[in-house]
This record gives sequence, C-alpha cells and structure tokens, in this order.
Amino acid sequence: MRILAGIMLCVAFVSADPFQGGADFPAMLFPGREVSARVEPQPGVRVFTFSVPPSTVAARLRVRAGGSVEVAVRREGRVVARTVGEGWEVWLTRWEGTLRPGTYVVEVGYEGGVGEGVDVSLLFSLVSGEASFDIETGRPVRLVLSPEQAMCTVGRLKVPQGVPALRVDVLDAEGDVDLFLAPGTAVPDPRAASHRATTPLGRESLVVGEGLAPGDYALMVADLRVLEAPEEVVLLVRFEESPPPLEARGPVLSPVVQVVAGRSMGSGVLISKDGEILTALHVVEGGEEVVVAVTREEGMPPDELFRAEVILEDEVRDLALLRLTADLYGRPLPEGIDFPVVTPAFSEVRVGSRITLVGYPPGVGLRSRPVELRLPSLVAGRERVWTEGGRRDLLKVSGWIGEGMSGGAVFDEQGRLVGILTGRIYDGWGGLGVVVAAHEVPSDWWHR
Repeated sequence: MRILAGIMLCVAFVSADPFQGGADFPAMLFPGREVSARVEPQPGVRVFTFSVPPSTVAARLRVRAGGSVEVAVRREGRVVARTVGEGWEVWLTRWEGTLRPGTYVVEVGYEGGVGEGVDVSLLFSLVSGEASFDIETGRPVRLVLSPEQAMCTVGRLKVPQGVPALRVDVLDAEGDVDLFLAPGTAVPDPRAASHRATTPLGRESLVVGEGLAPGDYALMVADLRVLEAPEEVVLLVRFEESPPPLEARGPVLSPVVQVVAGRSMGSGVLISKDGEILTALHVVEGGEEVVVAVTREEGMPPDELFRAEVILEDEVRDLALLRLTADLYGRPLPEGIDFPVVTPAFSEVRVGSRITLVGYPPGVGLRSRPVELRLPSLVAGRERVWTEGGRRDLLKVSGWIGEGMSGGAVFDEQGRLVGILTGRIYDGWGGLGVVVAAHEVPSDWWHR
C-alpha cells in the first residue's frame, strides 16, 4: 500500500546492537541504510526514531513485512501517517505540511498467535533543499526531476551587481512544474520562498525586477504533484525581463484543446481557422487570464502556446466562445498556423448511438499534466427542459467523466461534433455526462 503525502523519506535500521531497539528503548534510524527486524506478538510493537535536519524538504519511509502490520509515524505525539498492510511507502514534504525539522517516531505493530512473529524491513531517506549544482545563465539547461529526489532539484545562481531583472522560464516540461527562488544557497521550505511561480502551467515563468538584490540565490524546480516517473524540464535563466521565443515543434494535431483559466482547467474545441474556441462557460468564468494549450505530439501533454479572451457567453447553456489573441507571453499571434477545426452535426443523434468523448482530464496518467484522452461512449438518453431562455435539448452520455473534460468534444462515428461536455450527473450506480448538443449552440457562433 502506498500513501502519497509529499517528499521522500527512506528509513533504515542500524545493525549495531545498541540501535536495534527493543521493549525498553527505540532504535535509531539513519538515511540510506535498510534494516531488517522482527516484531513479536509480545510486546507486539517495535519503535524506531529518525531525525529531520532543518534543510530537509522531503522524506520517504518504506516498510516491507512478511505479514500484515500496522505502521504509524508520529511527531510530537501527533500521527502524521498511518497504514495497515504488508507493504507501505509514505512521503512527507514541506509543501504539504507533513514534514518539519525535528524527531519522528515510527511504531510497527503486529498481532499474531502465540509464538508467531513477523519480519519487517525499513528504509529511510532525506531530500535536501541545499543547492547541488550551478545554473548556467543565457542558454537552455536540461534537468531531470526524479522520484528518488522527490521530483525536485535545487541549483545555485549568482546575481551580479546592476542587472535590471532576473527571469526564469520553463521552455518545456512534461509535468506541472513550479519555481521557487530564495536568497542564499538553499530552499528549505518552498512555501516560504521569497519568489514563487505556482500556476497549473508547465511553461512556468518567474520574473524578479524591482528590488532584485545582487548575491547568491537558490532556485528550486519541482513537480509537487507526481512521484511516479522521471520528468525532463528545459529551463532558461536570464538577466532581463523580455520573454523567450516559443519553439515551433510541428502542426496542431487535434481540434480539441486544453483551456486553463486561473486555477480552473478544462477543454475546448476549435471551430474556426481564426482560432475561435467553443468551451463550457464555467471553465473560464472568473479567470483573469485564459491560456490555451494544443497537442502537437501524440501521447504528450499539450503545448501552452496561446492567450485567449472570452468574446461571447451563454449562461443558460453554460457555453462560452473564446478567441485566440496572443502567444503565451502576450506577443502577436504567429502567422501561418493551420488550426484543425470540427464539423458540427446539427441533426439529432439517436439514443444508443456510439460516440467518443475527447478532453484533457488531469490525474489519469503518470504525469501531473494531462494528455488528450478519447473515451468510447454511448448516448444514454436525452432530456428536454424549459428555462428562462427557452427550451434546452440536453444529451446524457455514459462513461467516466473526469474533471478537465468540461468543455470537451463529443464526436459521432463520422468524426462530426455532436456537442460539448458541460457537466456530470452522479447517482447510486454510476455517472453520466451532460452534453449541450451542437444544434443548441447559438447559430451565429458558427458563422462569425
């Protein structure tokens, strides 16, 4: 059983007799040293302790047992992690508030029959917030965020006297990368960093202009959400405020795009070559800035390339029409982009018809940023309701509808757009998606 709570913490037992612990005193655990021990039914509990230095940002504790054991991790008497099973791995991190400097106690309990016992092994490790390498400036630098290092890395950089600004840009990332900058040579607590960039975007940017003091700084690059597989990040650090160029890596492959508005994430559908996008209104409602990401490589997260604005709203149908206005950094749209667009199916689709749902739900892959997902489905039913704005024709579709799918596309077997996903309905046996049919979209939105 694996519990994800934050950063890495590998626990180990000391093999020297004074540190093995027993009924009267706990065993000391040290980073990177795996230790085996035996838990007997009487007294039934083995106790271990480990210490977390002030510079630690994450810790991982791994427990393996020959039978079912109960494991509890405590700090100052309060349980911060607990489980029951034969295998367990817990991550404690500064950013999730589960890790602080000090002493922790690990209790391993076993209830067996008379004369029985169980063998256990523990491994404990720490991840430091101290800078471990020098960051080159003025050129792209490729980094790897690894699960063994809690998906974070910390580098050193020196700000010279008289530079106008410091700008850090993530040029490419497979996950939702965040940036944390602190004066000195360490970032012991990302939440307390003097400068942070923590949007849901992969192409994160951090700019420090007024008030930038010369001296040493530590920069943490981290994906705080995923601890499953290594991720590559391309970073550019410069002493200027102007944004970097956006690399063109190929054509846009899909008319279904990801839409990010503040902390809200959803999907949208390109309906014109000029870059107009149909989405659900609740995805962009209240978002100060709207970022649009497009798929240019199959199986990879979409590229965050564009800014968009809301040009039309329909509150009754929960629809919004967007228009691309600039590139990610606010510069004029590049010329010559060939946007694929959908063909709407204005005829009514029959109940039982095969359809495909397309969107960008987070959390269903190995990365913290989603890839385009295509789900086979069926039209499970339709419902006509009367509202202040008149009659509405809603479709109900079967299947799992995750967050991030709102605003996504529903295609028929001919690849035509049947409608836009706008919501979910849950009941005792499962869930249904709510779809606004294509013929329900205001007619002037299709022909602008």
